Amino acid sequence: MSWTLLPPADLTAPVSTITIPAQGARLSTTPAHIYGTASDAGGISKVDLQLTDLLSGASSWHLGNGTDVFSRSFFGLADNHQYRLVSRAHDKAGNVETPASYRNFSVDL
Repeated sequence: MSWTLLPPADLTAPVSTITIPAQGARLSTTPAHIYGTASDAGGISKVDLQLTDLLSGASSWHLGNGTDVFSRSFFGLADNHQYRLVSRAHDKAGNVETPASYRNFSVDL
C-alpha cells in the first residue's frame, strides 16, 4: 500500500488594493485609468472592478486587465459626478475576495 501526500487545500481568499486613483481624487480628464495590485499564495486568476455612479446609483462589474498587477480604463464618465470603485480578486483555487475597501473619486472636466 502506498500513500500520496496532497498539499493542503487553499481556503484563504485573495486580497486586492486599488492604488490609483487616490481616495478622493478629482479627475480632470477621461478616460479614468485605474491601477491596483492583488496577492494570494496560490496565485490570482482574475480581478473584477465595480464602478458605481454615486449620483445616479448605476453600478456595474468589469473585468480588470492583468492579475497580480491590474488596470482598467473607464470611458464616458459623467462630468460633476462622484464614483466609487471596488476591486474583487479571485484566486486559482476558486476563492473570491469579499471586498473590504473602496476608492471614491470625482470627475471634474
